[in-house]
Amino acid sequence: MTRNGRSIVLFILITVVLSSVLNLFIISSGKQSALVFLVMWAPGVAALTSKLVFDRSLRSMGWGWGSTSSHLLAYVIPAILCCVAYGTVWVMGLGGVSVEKFSAALSREFGLDSQTHPLALFLMVATLGFAANVLATLGEEIGWSGFLTPELARRYGPGSTSIAVGLVWAVWHYPGILFGGYDAGTSPFVAIPMFTVMLLGFSFIRTWLRLRSKSLWCGVFLHASHNLFVQAVFDQLTVDTGDTKYFTGEFGVALAVVYALGGLAALRRMQRDKVSATGSY
Repeated sequence: MTRNGRSIVLFILITVVLSSVLNLFIISSGKQSALVFLVMWAPGVAALTSKLVFDRSLRSMGWGWGSTSSHLLAYVIPAILCCVAYGTVWVMGLGGVSVEKFSAALSREFGLDSQTHPLALFLMVATLGFAANVLATLGEEIGWSGFLTPELARRYGPGSTSIAVGLVWAVWHYPGILFGGYDAGTSPFVAIPMFTVMLLGFSFIRTWLRLRSKSLWCGVFLHASHNLFVQAVFDQLTVDTGDTKYFTGEFGVALAVVYALGGLAALRRMQRDKVSATGSY
């Protein structure tokens, strides 16, 4: 096995061991909070360890800023995809929309008066909320964007790399979905397939931005923006009218379909621009 292959195996092993131990604590105790944050850092710890073991250096992980336009795309793309997915659900009557519900939820989150203007709340969540999500997702993306994506892209094309990273990322979440309360209350037979499709589409977008920008920060911003707009904005705007949870959120049909289409567009862009891992660090 090549050095590259051995480093990937070590990364997977460390990620699995650390995540399994922490997930067992979460499942047995029923408490998440700080433990979830630690689970999110398992891929990062695994990536840093693998790099130090095999490269004796952390410099080749894409720490530089790279392309500013790619970072702006990383922030905007999830917002656009959410607008399409949730907007379709609202228009079709599969879920309602309520600015009042959004305002009440965000006011509680920030400890503000319930009369705070919705636009002010949105601006707060779009900036301060985004910064908090960057800190939360950094650990994961050091693993997925800083290590696994470029390591796989060295040997395989961006399409195969995106599928592999997307599947690893999805399976890594399965214990939380099945046993840790990370779901929307839908059947696992619906939640897991929809979540997996969504992450596969997401993975193609991340691979494109990561190799285009030569920076892991694109992955961080994309992931943080996704969490922000799905969980703190559009989920809070949406009113459940019965079966809405089967169409919205990370376990619903709408986001799965829209992210799959976004991933297909990213793949075509990578093929057109002949994006590769050459010089991607």
